[in-house]
Amino acid sequence: MIFKHEPYFTNDHLKKELSLIENWCKLYNLNYSGELPEIKFNFNQAQFNQSKWLRSKPVLLLHTNGGPINDQPFSYAWTRDMPHYLYQSIIDTFGQSHHIIQVCRNESQVINHSSVEAIYAPLSNMELFGLIQHSSIRLLIDSSLQHAAAAMNKPSTVLWIGTDPTVFGYDIHTNIKAQLGDEEFKLPDSYLFNYSFSGVLHECPIADQTKMFDISEIIKSLKS
Repeated sequence: MIFKHEPYFTNDHLKKELSLIENWCKLYNLNYSGELPEIKFNFNQAQFNQSKWLRSKPVLLLHTNGGPINDQPFSYAWTRDMPHYLYQSIIDTFGQSHHIIQVCRNESQVINHSSVEAIYAPLSNMELFGLIQHSSIRLLIDSSLQHAAAAMNKPSTVLWIGTDPTVFGYDIHTNIKAQLGDEEFKLPDSYLFNYSFSGVLHECPIADQTKMFDISEIIKSLKS
């Protein structure tokens, strides 16, 4: 079988009527019953990841920034990156009980706090997925790690801004959508996603960033 069709360019995707997995299966007349991919480590990989990510406290994985650097020209991409105002509450709540590891794209996005270990140097997929495996709780954005967490059966809290969990997410996670108030907002560059995925400035409908997410809802999810 030649798997050449592109599920992004279908009515079901653009109208958000099916999840991306269901849409892909439909293109090939494949039955889908909620199956998820699986990620497994061999003995050497598991041993390597344990030595790399073992910490003295349970690990809270905080994925604050993601996506391809060349396609996102701004240090903070409002469509996908975690809003900065959430950081301090998370540190205040979990800084004593957990070892917080932040994953971000580059050094300019590092949370400058003694309770946070930042990872911004390039890592292999095996190393990143090993970090998921050895984390106790996870606060993620819509990027590769939320897909990997689902494939590893690691329920996580995932924040959604420029994309929709009904299309790109998984029921295994607690999916929290941003409140944007954009019903009457014009979106001239939006096509495959709710907004242009590069986070162009003129599409941002938010006047007050602190109203995007209710931090108490996020903290409750991480504690549950």
